[in-house]
Amino acid sequence: MPDFTREEVLATVQTLIEADLQGIDFHQANLSQANLRGANLSNAVLSFADMRGANLRRANLHRANLSGATLINAQLSMADMSVANLRGTDMRGANLQGTNLCPGSLRYTHLAGATYDKRTQFPEGFDPDKHDLVLGVSLQHVLEMAQKNGRICPMPYPWHLFHKELMNNGTNCVGPLILGVWNTTARIQKKEVLETQIRHAYEDGVLDIAYDFLTRLRTEDWYLGY
Repeated sequence: MPDFTREEVLATVQTLIEADLQGIDFHQANLSQANLRGANLSNAVLSFADMRGANLRRANLHRANLSGATLINAQLSMADMSVANLRGTDMRGANLQGTNLCPGSLRYTHLAGATYDKRTQFPEGFDPDKHDLVLGVSLQHVLEMAQKNGRICPMPYPWHLFHKELMNNGTNCVGPLILGVWNTTARIQKKEVLETQIRHAYEDGVLDIAYDFLTRLRTEDWYLGY
């Protein structure tokens, strides 16, 4: 049985992380920018719903009816969209890295500019290049970027903010080696912890968040070990 009624959901749309919303009728509902990370929306009716920019990372959308729904720029990484009705669904610019889209049909789905990776599961015979999808940043690329130009790890305060950003997006990863242990841990240990954090981000479908954060750091924000 669902945790909420349709009315309760729409009234608290920003606080529905991992909520059980299976089977609820959201036809034409305004769920734009909603935080539905990890929510169970299996068998939900989301036809013609406005879900622009919604956070649906790791959400369960198995057999959900998303026909005609607007999911422009939605975050759908690691979401289960198997057997979902995606006829006329607009997912332009959506994050589909690690998303399960099969079995099903994407024949009438709008996907231009959506990002995917090697873990994304498409229906048999589907060619992402022919539908203008974009291959997203890879785990290897992020790991290499984090070690470029002698980088070991972020300096203590930016590293704290990086960990906080991952935690706020549902990644329960190892903490940074800062405060009392900063001066007592070797460079290789710091490097290994950062790599572990990035790998956790990848596994939890938030690699793009990790990458965006790290690429915004200035040179002075990095601990370097030439």
